[in-house]
Amino acid sequence: MQDASGLIHVEGDLFLVSEDNSDSLRFFQLSTINQDNIRFRSTGEKLELGEGRTGNSDFESLAGIEDRTGRRYYATSSYKKPRRSKLLCFRTNGTALAASPDTVAFDPTSDLQGQKVDVEALTSYRQDKLLVGFRKPACHGKALAIFFNVATSEKCIRFFDLRQRVFRDCVRIDDNNFLFLAGPESGGRPRRAIYLWNGRLDAMRPKKCRIDLGNLRAESICVRLGSRDQGSLEILIGTDESSSNSGKFKLRYVKVNNVRELLEQENRLRKVTVDV
Repeated sequence: MQDASGLIHVEGDLFLVSEDNSDSLRFFQLSTINQDNIRFRSTGEKLELGEGRTGNSDFESLAGIEDRTGRRYYATSSYKKPRRSKLLCFRTNGTALAASPDTVAFDPTSDLQGQKVDVEALTSYRQDKLLVGFRKPACHGKALAIFFNVATSEKCIRFFDLRQRVFRDCVRIDDNNFLFLAGPESGGRPRRAIYLWNGRLDAMRPKKCRIDLGNLRAESICVRLGSRDQGSLEILIGTDESSSNSGKFKLRYVKVNNVRELLEQENRLRKVTVDV
């Protein structure tokens, strides 16, 4: 597994990971007991969405929305091609699918006619609403996002100033705090960066976090909230190594005591040993 295109925290030490050359989502467990040897191990369990290993839906990101009956998960493909144009909704029963995934009627191409489309990011925004972030198209150096209501199919388009960067992934912390993983549409410049957004639709210039990603081919981001220390925040960042000879994706980890520390102090990423 070379590409961690999507990451999401499930519960406890359990996470789901998608890769864009498979219809399978894999479960991993995170161990942070030894901060000098943080590990991310595959449990061997998978969710097969569609054709599994033989499929190529190009799943780019994962999201979850809480409701009265539990949690609904969403997986988005890139929408580059017809077979890669799907937004799926599913529920889990432990580490198995509770039922077959449902297809959500989401079609960004209808709003972006004649333009190349490439969806890269997905997270929950508000009740029944998803934030969908795009790699393409961009507009005058600003990054496109569509806020989509899965209950009514209503859409709201916004453009974020990510300093000439586009979306690579995003994740919700709470109603007032979201993290955007941003980078170039292609190539290595500008280097990837993480931004903190306050969730307001009239605030289109998020603040840059003090996390140096270096040359990391960061492709996905997720959070684990207050797992052991009240109010703490753990961030995981996965990479795409599909064009390298490494054989598996890389993972980085950082823990802060609160969201404010992301802006006020340098936060060093720790290497994580990945066992696929």
